[in-house]
Amino acid sequence: GYVLDRKELVSIMESSYCLVLPTLYGEGFPITLVEALASRRPLIVSDLKSIRSIVGSGEVLFFKPGDKYDLAQKILFLIKNRKIAEGIGKAGYLLAKKYDWNIVFAKALNIVYNAK
Repeated sequence: GYVLDRKELVSIMESSYCLVLPTLYGEGFPITLVEALASRRPLIVSDLKSIRSIVGSGEVLFFKPGDKYDLAQKILFLIKNRKIAEGIGKAGYLLAKKYDWNIVFAKALNIVYNAK
């Protein structure tokens, strides 16, 4: 669900063992994905082209969209493999840093200045 209060959102993510983005359709570039990656929690996401264009298999676990059994298997896998879960969380965090707004803005500004 949607959480309006940023502090509450961070608290929820920090208290979670893993996070799930059960998208059924491509969303372009979901900010929720980057927020979840930044939480350092392992992330399980729907296996969609739009999501794969942002993250790879080292940063998240993919599951078949709409397949609750596949999702359950991925959750159990993370619970049984804590070290792998921690590695996925760390890799996701490193990827999220790439999408930091200050970095993205600076790159966009550089493109605009160099286009002249």
